[in-house]
Amino acid sequence: MSKVVGDGQAAYAEAGNVVEQAIGGIRTVVAFTGEKQAIEKYNEKLDIAYKTTVKQGLISGLGLGVTLFVTFSSYGFAVWYGAKLIIEKGYDGGQVINVIFAVLSGAMSLGQTSPCLNAFASGQAATFKMFKTIKREPKIDAYDTSGVVLDEIRGDIELRDVHFTYPARPEVQIFAGFSLFIQSGTTVALVGQSGSGKSTVIGLIERFYDPESGEVLLDGHDLKKLKLKWIRSKIGLVSQEPTLFETTIRENIAYGKENATDHEIRTATELANASKFIDTFPECLDAMVGEKGTQLSGGQKQRIAIARAILKNPKILLLDEATCALDAESEHIFQDALVKLMANRTTVVVAHRLTTIRSANMIAVVHQGKIVEKGTHEEMIQDPDGAYSQLVRLQEGSKEGGNIKEPEKCESFRDIIDLNESQSRKKVSLRRLAHLNKAETPVLLLGSVAAMVHGTMYPIFGYLLSSSITMLFETPDELKKDAHYWSLIYVLIGFVNLVAVPIQNYFFGIAGGKLIRRIRSMTFDKVLHQEISWFDDSANSSGAIGARLSTDASSVKSLVGDALALIVESLTNVAAGLIIAFVANWKLAFIVLCIGPILFFLGLLENKILSRYSADAKEKYEEASQVANEAVSSIRTVASFCAERKVMDLYARKCEGAKKQGVLVGLVSGVGYGLSFFALYSFYAICFFAGSYYIQNGEATFMEFFNVFFALTITAVGVSNTSALAPDMTKAQDSATSIFDILDRKPEIDSSSDEGTTLPIVKGDIEFKHVAFRYPTRPDIQIFRDLPLHWWESGSGKSTVISMIERFYDPDSGKILLDEVEIQTFKLRWLRQQMSLVSQEPVLFNETIRSNIVYGKTGGYTEEDITTAAKAANAHNFISSLPQGYETSAFNCQAATSALDAESERVVQDALERVMVNRTTVVVAHRLSTIKNADHKNGVVAEKGRHERLMKIPGGAYASLVSLHMSSS
Repeated sequence: MSKVVGDGQAAYAEAGNVVEQAIGGIRTVVAFTGEKQAIEKYNEKLDIAYKTTVKQGLISGLGLGVTLFVTFSSYGFAVWYGAKLIIEKGYDGGQVINVIFAVLSGAMSLGQTSPCLNAFASGQAATFKMFKTIKREPKIDAYDTSGVVLDEIRGDIELRDVHFTYPARPEVQIFAGFSLFIQSGTTVALVGQSGSGKSTVIGLIERFYDPESGEVLLDGHDLKKLKLKWIRSKIGLVSQEPTLFETTIRENIAYGKENATDHEIRTATELANASKFIDTFPECLDAMVGEKGTQLSGGQKQRIAIARAILKNPKILLLDEATCALDAESEHIFQDALVKLMANRTTVVVAHRLTTIRSANMIAVVHQGKIVEKGTHEEMIQDPDGAYSQLVRLQEGSKEGGNIKEPEKCESFRDIIDLNESQSRKKVSLRRLAHLNKAETPVLLLGSVAAMVHGTMYPIFGYLLSSSITMLFETPDELKKDAHYWSLIYVLIGFVNLVAVPIQNYFFGIAGGKLIRRIRSMTFDKVLHQEISWFDDSANSSGAIGARLSTDASSVKSLVGDALALIVESLTNVAAGLIIAFVANWKLAFIVLCIGPILFFLGLLENKILSRYSADAKEKYEEASQVANEAVSSIRTVASFCAERKVMDLYARKCEGAKKQGVLVGLVSGVGYGLSFFALYSFYAICFFAGSYYIQNGEATFMEFFNVFFALTITAVGVSNTSALAPDMTKAQDSATSIFDILDRKPEIDSSSDEGTTLPIVKGDIEFKHVAFRYPTRPDIQIFRDLPLHWWESGSGKSTVISMIERFYDPDSGKILLDEVEIQTFKLRWLRQQMSLVSQEPVLFNETIRSNIVYGKTGGYTEEDITTAAKAANAHNFISSLPQGYETSAFNCQAATSALDAESERVVQDALERVMVNRTTVVVAHRLSTIKNADHKNGVVAEKGRHERLMKIPGGAYASLVSLHMSSS
């Protein structure tokens, strides 16, 4: 059972990975119209999980069926053996009855454990994986307190004869005898082709990895012998893809130092040239950045990350293409800040943009895991055939090419999303939920028939039990004959349960599994077709959505799976029990039955009280899930800033809230369950009181009393079991409400809609007409004011132009036209299929390179199509050089052109020039060597025209940007 449950959980975990990737890269998914592809992959994982759900139902049914068969057979044996003891040993019937009652009570309790056994099996499978992770001994333990702490750190770093391969790619040798010495207080730059091993040096210094052989030394001490947390506390890291957490700007910067003051944080933002854009937010430092910083531009995120490193005040500074996302003005100012920051610090810079590292004390050219040349810029540039000189020429050559055809016109946008949607939630009717299971009606009917058969067995058992008790007081001859008969009847009841219970669990497992699969698929489909601004809300982060799809869909099964089966059982139980009781003695049955409404009322009261608490607990768990999701996906940043304890404390606080709410729910449900048992035993007391009264007055016989008592006792147990389901049913209804909130939501920009027009031929003329726009989550900040075109600083609206052309957002006012037709009138899926987007931080899915290339491709494609596309992007050679070629997993690919090395940029630039022929192209660029295009600032077009014309404008905005780029070198 545990293995089957474990397989199901593994399949659901893979489905969860699909959700996390799709939601985390939602802009890429919708830009390439990859919604259908993501849904199909998600459904594949759900199909695997569904099969395990059905197996789980069958196995649990077989287990319970065997248990009941053995239990009822034991009753038969007990009756037979009890009769034997009376005949041969002189026992009286009362002693035998006492034993049978004791066994009966225990067996009935055992029969109620089926849902609990399922829960135990699920918990066992989950905890196995959890404890496997907990017990795993990490080779590099962030919590290890052992190791040497140096009294003083100079900052000398040495990699000595290092051999290294990544654990995930053991067949690819990164370093084979790599050596490098970095003197304290100096700046060393590492340059070279992408994949040459530059960033690996950063990873080894941070001790994200340990070398297979050789040493990484700090002031002559092997890093392995030093205390890990102390090492990382002395190192500041800024990566080429900045990682921000879904909290405020203040909290993100404060990761750099515990108990940092506002003055220290503010100073760090000023040094990182971030204070200017932060002050434009109404909340200033308390502005939320969104999941993975989606509320900020690339340059703004990078400056927040830089401020975080500055606040740490490290002795060693590691800059892994730290300025790749900064515009010319920001980079120029930041370079000045870096000069001050790097003073008296050991600094290692991984750079692709060679103009940023010319002042380094030493530049090392890394090629295929080896240093092929090193020295200062002035020394190495003297050798025209040297590796460094070739890189410089490649980069300078890329500045001369790349005349990108300027779009003749620009456009406008709008986004009206009502963030004040009504949060009031109405309970979802069971009829609506049942409608989702309508296709499984035959299966549910078969399961219900089996449940009815199972349910009738208990009242029949009660009748047989009362008959058996009367039998124990018969004469020895009659007793001997009847004992054999009743024993066989008990075995027959056990056999019926052995057949009925597995059938019941199997069919309800099918219905419940299909309901979960259908709900998850429908919800994921609906999520992927929401407008982008919906994902900007922190309540709709990948962690929160993943938690909803996982826990809510599973909880809803409680209304169709075990719970519905038990309800059918209980209703049949009640009906059969009442029939037997009223046939035996209607007066006694009627009096006892008057207590029924009280039991029913207690069940309703418990259900109503629980519904007030379960929704809050669910929300708390979603918040905790989001913290865990962010921490795992950003583990390098967490480790680099020694923030493990801080993240754990945050996670613990979120879990503490969920725990308190869970304890409260448990307390309330416990009180309700206790009341159910109180009512049950009160029921017993009234039965005996009324029975003794009627027997004394001659209105009932001993046999009739026991027929009524056992029939209605079993019925009362059934009602008690049903009310005990109140916590699961309440949770399931809250989950169903959450699910239907998503299913009922109508997106403002619906990519699933087939409405709209298409053009037979697309010329590609794009025009923005008097566009005004504000992001829905930041309505106080005006992005565009009457835009017809302009871009300049990070955050001035460049990327927003792209987002609006892709219809991620619509303008508040004004129009965006494609070939003189407003883009809102086009069929959205068709519109996006006419475009292709390459982002600054490209999203590659955890699949093969082949799958990533064909992502979003409609219609058929051949192997030749794939290789042709790769050759056009100048990627075929490096893909072919990989051991698995196009089947290689694309798990560790580098970011877009701003993070490309000189040679790669030239190759990509050449590819772009070929691809852009006869295409309308909109380029957002900080590196002006890649464009000869327009410019805009503060949401208004400042200048537009070709590169040559704009350079002739004295003091012009574009000419100033070029000047800043030149001076930065």
